[in-house]
Amino acid sequence: MKILIIEDNISLVSTLKDVLESNNYEVDYLLSLEEIDDYAILNSYDLILLDLMLGKYNGLDFLKTIRDDINTPIIILTAKNTKDDIMRGFGLGADDY
Repeated sequence: MKILIIEDNISLVSTLKDVLESNNYEVDYLLSLEEIDDYAILNSYDLILLDLMLGKYNGLDFLKTIRDDINTPIIILTAKNTKDDIMRGFGLGADDY
């Protein structure tokens, strides 16, 4: 299984990557949304873990932009946990929060 982590906290990325790779997952990561040249590449992953607070970019805006173009399951991984945040995430097409 190939997983993409989109998270700007390198410490968290490192921890997630270590844990996932120790369980035989192939893991790539992006530290910002600016690193994505072509959204089509997102379809090459089996799962995307998406942070919402990505510096000047908002993960929910990104989700809204890409959701109609990719079928890859997306799990939001964030500290934002109000009911409104969660409902908005699901409303924009997140598969889990």
